[in-house]
Amino acid sequence: MSGPIQDTQEVSLSYRDSVFTVEFAAIHFADPMANRYAYRLEGFEDKWVETDAKKRFATYTNLDPGDYVFRVKASNKNDIWNEQGATLTIRITPPVWKTLWFRLLALILLLGLAYAIYLYRVRQLIQQRFDLKNEVENRTKELKSQKAYLE
Repeated sequence: MSGPIQDTQEVSLSYRDSVFTVEFAAIHFADPMANRYAYRLEGFEDKWVETDAKKRFATYTNLDPGDYVFRVKASNKNDIWNEQGATLTIRITPPVWKTLWFRLLALILLLGLAYAIYLYRVRQLIQQRFDLKNEVENRTKELKSQKAYLE
């Protein structure tokens, strides 16, 4: 995304937007190059980052998914700060495999697979038991017929 967003209060970015830059400005007609700026990204930075009019942007890379608030304030050449400043809420959406619903679906599938394996093994054991019972009955009949033949 590029271009001005001066009236925007919230922006949503994909996790794929691993690098983004926020550019800011303050209007001061007498001496704009004497303006000073302080910014921070709440949820990522604890302290304000101060800069001058030559570097009126902040670049961020590889932020974790979540909600952040970018705050910026400015001062004029007389060092009078606008403490209210401006804010921009930035939401970084997680990849599909990091969402709660995907993890729940994966867990359900895993549990379903484990249950299917369990049922398959139980059926195998029941079939083996049935086969063994038939084998014992057949061998018993065979032994009885051999015994009867020998007597």
